[in-house]
Amino acid sequence: MKKLLMVVIAGLLIWNVVLTYQLVRVNNLAKSISGDSLIKQSVTEFDTDITEVVSKTAAKVVGITSRSSYSAINGSGVIYGANSEEVIIVTNNHILSNSGTIYVTFVNDIVLEAELVGKDPVSDLVVLRVKPDFNVEAFVLGDSAVSKTGEWVVMISNPSGEQYAGSYAITILSSKDKVLLKDINNDENADWELLLLQLATQVYSSNSGAAVVNMAGELIGITSSRLTAATFDGFGFAVPINEVKTIVNQILTNGEVNRTTMGVSLKDLSEIPVYLKSYYQIKLDIEGVLITSVFDQQPADLAGLVKGDVITQIDGRKMLSNKDIRNYLVTKIRDDVIEVTYVRNDVIVSVNVTLR
Repeated sequence: MKKLLMVVIAGLLIWNVVLTYQLVRVNNLAKSISGDSLIKQSVTEFDTDITEVVSKTAAKVVGITSRSSYSAINGSGVIYGANSEEVIIVTNNHILSNSGTIYVTFVNDIVLEAELVGKDPVSDLVVLRVKPDFNVEAFVLGDSAVSKTGEWVVMISNPSGEQYAGSYAITILSSKDKVLLKDINNDENADWELLLLQLATQVYSSNSGAAVVNMAGELIGITSSRLTAATFDGFGFAVPINEVKTIVNQILTNGEVNRTTMGVSLKDLSEIPVYLKSYYQIKLDIEGVLITSVFDQQPADLAGLVKGDVITQIDGRKMLSNKDIRNYLVTKIRDDVIEVTYVRNDVIVSVNVTLR
C-alpha cells in the first residue's frame, strides 16, 4: 500500500511538472501570436507617416472661391510657388466658370483677392497670383515620372470652402499613365493626349483642385472632377505634376499654353515588355519612343509615320521618352517643320513633319 501511494504521489508530481511546462509554452505561444509590441509598432509607424505628411503639407493647400453677383463656387488650390513678393496658386479652371471675383483663403484664415494669370481649359488648370504680407511656403514639386502604380498618396482638399478646410483622403495611385484624348483645334478629331494619374478614390466637384501628395510630402498631381466622364464611378483623376510644370511655365511666360502636336500616341520604349518589342520587330538595344497609334489626317499621318515606328531623334536631338518629345514640342509653334528620325523594320528613316 505504501509503495502504491508513493507511485501515485510521484505520478502526480510528474503530471504537475508536465502541466506547468505546457502552461508556460501556451502562454509564450499566445504572446508570440498576439504580437502586441509588433502590432503597435506597425500601427504607430503607419500613423506617423501619414500625420507627418499632413503636418508638412496642410498649410500648402488653400481654399478658392469665385464669387459673382449670382453665385459662389468653391474649390481647392495648391501653393505652387512663393517668394517674398508673390505667391503662385494653381487650381481648376471650371471653378472660375461664373467669371466672378476670385478669393484665396489661407490656412491662417486670411482671405485675399487673387489675380488671374492665365488658364488652360484642356487640362482644366488655371494660374492665380496673390501678394500676401505674411510668409507662405510652397509645395516641393515631385517627379510624377518616378511615381509607382500601387503607392500610397494623400489627397488634400478644401471642400465647400473654408468651413471644411483641411480634408484628407489616403488612396492608392492605381495608374500613372492614363490618357485622355482631346480635340484642341476643334476639327472634331482627337489630336492631343492629356496624360493623367488615376486614383482609387473618386474626385467630386467638392474636392476638385486638391493636391495629390506622395509619402515624401511632394506634390505629384492636381485633381479635377472635369477630366473624364461621370461614368468612371469609383475612380479619380489628376494632372501629373510633370504636365503641370509645363503648363504653368507656359502660362507664366506667355499667358497661355501652346500645344503643337504631331497627332500620335506614344509609349516609352523603356516601358515596353520584351514580347511586345518582338511583335513590333524592335531590337532590344534601340532607344526611343514607340508610336502606338496615329491620328487620321494629323501631321504624323500626313508625313507617313505609322503605328510601330520608333522615334529616336527630333531635329538631331535624342528622344528617349514621351516626356522628351512633349518638352521639345512646347518650344515650337503651329506650322513649324521638324525633322523626325525613326526606325522601321531595322531601317533608320528621317522625314519632315509640319506641326499643328
